[in-house]
Amino acid sequence: MEKIELETQRLKLSFWEMKDADVMAENLNNFNINKYLKYVPFPYTKEMAIDYISKNEERLNKGDYVFKITRKEDGKIVGNISLTMKNPFKNAEFGYWIGEKFWGQGYATEALKKLIEFGFKIGVHKIIGMHYTDNPASGKVMQKCEMTKEGEQKEQIFKDGIYHDVLLYGIINKED
Repeated sequence: MEKIELETQRLKLSFWEMKDADVMAENLNNFNINKYLKYVPFPYTKEMAIDYISKNEERLNKGDYVFKITRKEDGKIVGNISLTMKNPFKNAEFGYWIGEKFWGQGYATEALKKLIEFGFKIGVHKIIGMHYTDNPASGKVMQKCEMTKEGEQKEQIFKDGIYHDVLLYGIINKED
């Protein structure tokens, strides 16, 4: 499998490894994180994390990138960020989560800026993201990354027995 690592001033983005399954499961089994993740079931187990990590190569072969976010200073995993290709349209959608104990430290913004840069470098024309309307902190991350609010979708996501409204954001590669 092709090894891709991205770096920022404080962070390293690299592929998940089996040894990381406990950290992934611990974070995704936290309802405060999980409730905003449209595709992640709750409760979340280590077995689910192992299954997810085992599909790294399959995802990469489709052109999808899933990175763990690690602090350079101490090697602690602080979260996850992904870029999912929407071929043949040259578009991609990102998603991320940050461990609750690392909220409010700018890691999501720093990682997303790097992911956008990477996406444009590999030929993506437009990158989109969305967040539940009751998670405005995620919208602030997108705004700090120069993404533009493009609209709202009512009752777009059904999770945990509730319909959720989402706000859509996008950024276009001006050099494409």
